[in-house]
Amino acid sequence: MTEVDRKHDRNIEERCFLEKNSDGSAGAETELEAKDADDISQKARRTRCQRFFAWEGALLVLTIVGAAVGFVIGFSLYAAKVSSTALIWVGLPGELYMRMLKAAVLPLIVSSIITGTAGLKPKDNGRVSGVALTYIIVTNVIGAVVGTILAVIIRPGAGGGAEDKNNKIVDTGNLQTSDLFVDLIRNLAPDNIVTACFQKTQTRYRESIISANETELVRFLGTSSGSNILGLVIVSAALGMASAQQGEIARPFLNFFGAAAEVIVCLLQWMVWLTPIGVISLIAKAIGSSTDLVAVFQGLGFLILAHVIGDVLIGVVFIALMYLIFQRKNPFVFLAGASRAIITAVAASSS
Repeated sequence: MTEVDRKHDRNIEERCFLEKNSDGSAGAETELEAKDADDISQKARRTRCQRFFAWEGALLVLTIVGAAVGFVIGFSLYAAKVSSTALIWVGLPGELYMRMLKAAVLPLIVSSIITGTAGLKPKDNGRVSGVALTYIIVTNVIGAVVGTILAVIIRPGAGGGAEDKNNKIVDTGNLQTSDLFVDLIRNLAPDNIVTACFQKTQTRYRESIISANETELVRFLGTSSGSNILGLVIVSAALGMASAQQGEIARPFLNFFGAAAEVIVCLLQWMVWLTPIGVISLIAKAIGSSTDLVAVFQGLGFLILAHVIGDVLIGVVFIALMYLIFQRKNPFVFLAGASRAIITAVAASSS
């Protein structure tokens, strides 16, 4: 018997005692009714929590089983030396799963930021936006520095056989450090909100012929594939702050994005149950299409090592120090409370 059940039984005993020994005053009845309501509320919360963790546990077990099945199928495909056409069909469910997730995440980010910033006070908006922008820039710079150092030292993926020498991007090989920082600043203000969803600005180089025997590299402004998340975050925050300033006029605008966020969350809750199928497909294709499994797993091991070290340095050391400096509280309590978000960030290619 749990503590909630014992407490409920004590309330019943108190009710019976008061019915026998009191004059049935309204105060006693009201107090007992409040206790009963509190017990019912606690039982309902406990039931919801149990149901939530039951579903979470089932999904985790199915995902682990899916990974094991994917390894078995992948090794079988590798031993059978199947054709590339067959591997395309094997990896198609996983590709569709990833495409659905990517399609849903970006609208969710935009709609959530717009509705979230619109709910703040104008004075708070400015302060929160400044702190958030500073935090994003600082963490990105430190993460890039740590990642570069780890990549130089550990060299993840070296010798893994994953390099395709026939598909090199030539015009980004001469990028300088200043180009990267300039591109980062440029992407803070996207010139087109729609194109920012699938491409971002990047400095590129091309060869220019000066004479018959002499060429030089000329810098020009181009684009690269990938979402400009940072620019979209800033634009979304600006739209949310502007909506808050307009009051009732912007209410339909905010209602639209609020409803969009709820609908997308519902879709993601459906999609997450496709994770085991996606894991089976992606792992099976990755192993089945390998040319040298020993080299691939060796490179994968170094990649995981670099990933774990980087996550510990940034997620545990750096963030804990920042929290300790600015909040003057135990950072590990904060990290324990944010464990689900940290796990999500570690599992994703971009946090």
